[in-house]
Amino acid sequence: MSKVNKQNNVVIYPDSKRIVRRRLEISRAIVLFTVESGSENYVLQDVKKVEGVEEAYIAFGVYDVAAKVYAGSLVALKEIITNKLRQISRVRSTVTLMLIEE
Repeated sequence: MSKVNKQNNVVIYPDSKRIVRRRLEISRAIVLFTVESGSENYVLQDVKKVEGVEEAYIAFGVYDVAAKVYAGSLVALKEIITNKLRQISRVRSTVTLMLIEE
């Protein structure tokens, strides 16, 4: 378990004695999309056009498209997901996984 020192913006990993300086704000997410049947390529192309999308892929299984999204702040990330990605035509639903470490 890592220990966070918010004043110095430091994450300490006691098991490996690593100290890593990083932004403590959550600003990355994986967004998983369920889309209308047959519209995976259409949705993928629209997802890739959204500013902040670093990577996007067609997937097989429960979800049809997956995207890694980056923003400079949690507020900006919320805006991208809520006002841009979820509004893409033919998207039925999304699930968002907030990323806290790489």
